Amino acid sequence: MQRLAVNHITSASLTNLNTPKQSTLRVLVGAFTKGNYQIKVGNRQVAFAGLPFAMREVESLAAAVAETTKLLDDAFNPKATVPQMHDYTIVHLATHAGFVVGKPEDSFILFGNGDRVNFRNVGTWSARKFIKNS
Repeated sequence: MQRLAVNHITSASLTNLNTPKQSTLRVLVGAFTKGNYQIKVGNRQVAFAGLPFAMREVESLAAAVAETTKLLDDAFNPKATVPQMHDYTIVHLATHAGFVVGKPEDSFILFGNGDRVNFRNVGTWSARKFIKNS
């Protein structure tokens, strides 16, 4: 994570692939580590369970980056997470997502408290860097 730069390529930046080096990494990590949720994805009912190794992942990130804020399970919810994303250089979500082809309003990211944010709303988030596991 510390050795690799993240480059955003848009039509305005195709020729400039040099991302300014961040002086201080600040990580916001949200993790769904325990619990079970039954959620409709498209026309199927899908079971989502807490990620068994997400806590180890969170602790590894916190050990590697001193300025890491951890939001776990019930504390990992949209109301607590989304408003502070812009304050961090990296946002890492250890959770699940549901994808419905051609329907961003039915596709979502699942939070640790069972809340979901659909992909239309994800497009409004102001995070500078966004890393997601599913």
